[in-house]
Amino acid sequence: MATLLVYRGDSLIERIPIGAHDLRIGRQAENDIVLPDDGKAVSRYHAELRNENGKHVIYDLNSQNGTWVEASRVNRATLAIGQEAVIGPYRIRVSAEDLQQEEEAARPTMEAPAPAVTRPATRGSTAAVPPTSSSGTRSAAATSTGPMVSTNAVLYGAAGVATLLVVAAAVWMVQAPRPESVQTQSTTTTTILPEPPKADPDMERLQAAMQLVEEGAFAEAVTSHLEPLLAANPAHEQAGLLWTRAQIALAPPPVPRASVPAPAAVAKPLEPGIERLSGESDAAYLNRVEDARSQYDYGDKMLGQSDWATARQFFERLAATYPGFRDAGAKAQLARDRIEEAAKAAMAAGRKLEDEGQFPAAVKEYMRAQTLGADAGEDIARANTTARTTAEGLMKQARVFENSAARGSGSSRDEAVKRFRRIIELLPEGDPTRVDAESRLLKLAP
Repeated sequence: MATLLVYRGDSLIERIPIGAHDLRIGRQAENDIVLPDDGKAVSRYHAELRNENGKHVIYDLNSQNGTWVEASRVNRATLAIGQEAVIGPYRIRVSAEDLQQEEEAARPTMEAPAPAVTRPATRGSTAAVPPTSSSGTRSAAATSTGPMVSTNAVLYGAAGVATLLVVAAAVWMVQAPRPESVQTQSTTTTTILPEPPKADPDMERLQAAMQLVEEGAFAEAVTSHLEPLLAANPAHEQAGLLWTRAQIALAPPPVPRASVPAPAAVAKPLEPGIERLSGESDAAYLNRVEDARSQYDYGDKMLGQSDWATARQFFERLAATYPGFRDAGAKAQLARDRIEEAAKAAMAAGRKLEDEGQFPAAVKEYMRAQTLGADAGEDIARANTTARTTAEGLMKQARVFENSAARGSGSSRDEAVKRFRRIIELLPEGDPTRVDAESRLLKLAP
């Protein structure tokens, strides 16, 4: 049985066995896999991991921040062994390691006591001690040579030799390598735990920025992680969304005019539409002006890039904070108009494709219109239902031609092949009817 490894950052926080049943993932407590997230980068019902013919397939459940595989936002993706998906600040990875093997590998192996240490003889010590007689005096062989010495001299000499032995032994103990502990023989098989997958630098920056945003450290998230990431990859969608969220949080809140008492004498504002506050220093006022100009310039840039949603957010915030600042209100309305036009165009394209029988392409256009604010739920459901009904009818016809082809009819084989190919065009990858059509087509196609 495969195992699902759940990481937050580089920390492995959970190992979950993957069976034949589906696993729903999200922030809500009733999910099969609960991913707590105070920053709400994880949706309540974010994604679902399904077992489809032995393959592990992850589906995004229309989450707000998306499900990401290989740095791309996906609605559906097959996760190979070792491949990971990113959900908010979490990473999940399918591992071939069995959970029971991992638990056995996590148990510590027993160690045998360290072997006894035998100290070598100290340099300069006497190799053999002259024997003594049973009465405790030196034997004649030991005392027959050399001059006679006094008892005190012998005692002092022995004490000196003993001191040298102790010092030499201490030096040897410090310099000698410590013996390594010896493991006892065991029948337990050691299994190496899977190391956490190495995240690419972009993903590490993104996760660090997510954590900082959750903690309210918006400025640090922007300067330390998001701006370098967007400089290297301006098209990084998730980083762009997070940058926008941080910028909106950093913008000064609207100041209610009624709560600000009118000063007796107010200096003329340097920027029309941004009034000086009572008691506000020149430095504080200039900071507010510079911040408003920066937000305006960035919103203008997003308009030029046809990023209507981001432009709308910046200009709406500016218009709410400083109603008379430049033409922020007019540009916010322009961005809203462009979003509405794009949604209508996507809906029209979807209906045209649906009329032509290109149902999967029509569903994609309807979903794009929905992200732009259009109410396309019924259109998506209708296109999917029509595609499935059409595919089921084609399957019945193809099976009839398939049986005729088995009796040697060449034209029947061609008709069956044509219908199986159309079924594959109509249904999404992994659909049981499509899988059946693919299998039968392989048997018939030359």
